Amino acid sequence: MSTKIKMVCYGVRKTERPFFEQLNEKYGYELTLIEEYLTKDNIATTKGHDAVMVRANCDCYEENLLKMKEYGVKYLLTRTVGYNHIDLAKAHELGFKMAYVPGYSPNAVSELAVAMGNALLRNLFYMANNEKNTNFKVDDFMFAKEIRNSTIGIIGTGRIGFETAKAWHGMGAKVLGQDIYESDAAK
Repeated sequence: MSTKIKMVCYGVRKTERPFFEQLNEKYGYELTLIEEYLTKDNIATTKGHDAVMVRANCDCYEENLLKMKEYGVKYLLTRTVGYNHIDLAKAHELGFKMAYVPGYSPNAVSELAVAMGNALLRNLFYMANNEKNTNFKVDDFMFAKEIRNSTIGIIGTGRIGFETAKAWHGMGAKVLGQDIYESDAAK
């Protein structure tokens, strides 16, 4: 009988596979890496594993949790900060040992948010689509407001929201923030 932990991981992108394999050299788990998210249709793939690792959009609600328990799964791990894809009350009731990611780089996430916001503000998606279709005509929709003349609203001024606010402010935008948990730093 093997003493190695058998872990199945869902939502593993092709680009992530080498990282899983390299990190596992240190731990020696018996890994099963699956690109698809965990769903009711593929829940049987948890059978024979001690641990299940999921990511956002995986289905860890009551029906799947009951199946995992039936299949002998002991550990439920998520590769996310959030855990709204897991029925925590039911998972606790069933006795799963659980873990999540305590935090991401607020800079990395805020930079992505600012990049996407800038693309929307400056109509970059519209222009990129036109260029893809070999339409290089300048039209009225291509003209946009400058960031320094904009007001940006941020809902949630925790670590990520605060970094996002600083970035927009640094480009000259007026920034408004809202959070149910006020912080002195964000004020």
